[in-house]
Amino acid sequence: MIRPQLGAGRPGWRSKVEEHRSADIRWMAREGMLVRGKTGSIVWSYAGQDNARVGYEVGFDDTVTFKYRYLGHDGTWQAVSRRLDITYTDQFLGGRRPWFACPECGKRAAVVYLDGPRVACRVCLDLVYTSQAERYWDRAERMAK
Repeated sequence: MIRPQLGAGRPGWRSKVEEHRSADIRWMAREGMLVRGKTGSIVWSYAGQDNARVGYEVGFDDTVTFKYRYLGHDGTWQAVSRRLDITYTDQFLGGRRPWFACPECGKRAAVVYLDGPRVACRVCLDLVYTSQAERYWDRAERMAK
């Protein structure tokens, strides 16, 4: 019988996806937010209180610009404006599926994450899912519930 060793889980020091704000282009499309020239904001809330807001503007050239502020390392608020290209893939039964083009690697991504001044895909920001860093007995316990 092969027994996993203690600490055999993946490194827990990496930042987790669940700790970052994200923008999902599938959700934006469902909500009708990808109309050319449209502006608005995405709001995150917790316990009924708004705790983060990102403004967006959809360009006429298949782009979306996110505008927000974050608290810098020096304790001052920094304004950020990041423009991302939107690409499309044709669907087998008709229609088109939108994707963000990651500004750092250029690959398609359904979700981009906001990490201070950076807006990028999970891979470029070196983010992992919480489940990827848990120990085998923690996973077994979670799966048993």
